[in-house]
Amino acid sequence: MLNLPRSKGRRRHLPSSCAAELVRVWMDDAIEYLWSMPDSCSLDVAARGEHTRKQLAEVSGRSSNGAAMEVVHATQLAAKALESLGDE
Repeated sequence: MLNLPRSKGRRRHLPSSCAAELVRVWMDDAIEYLWSMPDSCSLDVAARGEHTRKQLAEVSGRSSNGAAMEVVHATQLAAKALESLGDE
């Protein structure tokens, strides 16, 4: 965890290149984490077949209600995408 300064701007004792290095390390860690994830959204899970709300919650790290809300949102997005295809 970064020790964030209490005031704005760069800390006096850190070289100006330090911020860039911190961002590079953070991005490398984030990319490694994303590649290690078997699924990045509920649509990935849905593509593997039917699942219960409990299974979706476990995969997404959300509550059962949160997983249900994600499914509703994904369904709405899919419906809008299908509508836009029909308009073309």
